[in-house]
Amino acid sequence: MRIILILFLFTTTLMAQQVGPRKPWQMVGSVLKVSEQKDVLLFNKGYEDGVAEGDHAWFWSHDSKGFRAECLKVSESRSVWQLYRVEDEELIKTDIALLARQSTSPIFVPSPEDSDRL
Repeated sequence: MRIILILFLFTTTLMAQQVGPRKPWQMVGSVLKVSEQKDVLLFNKGYEDGVAEGDHAWFWSHDSKGFRAECLKVSESRSVWQLYRVEDEELIKTDIALLARQSTSPIFVPSPEDSDRL
């Protein structure tokens, strides 16, 4: 009986150590596909690499700024991203290696017309 109790406490302690906030990720990956409108792309990193649905990230190369995107779907090794702030459109193409870093979600800034309603 004691062995079962000790094993139960040991396994719950191990499980509790795995739960908690996710660490921000940074990685190098490549673009596999780009939509015709160049607003959605398929990236070769997935939840095995720490990516989750709803994540926001900056994508860039070593010599240009790139773009910012939100993750729409994630599988084990791939993810689909919606682009929303493009600094350099030349990076939106297939077979290109990019650096990606998790960022915070965008901040809502009201327009001057909406400021009286806030």
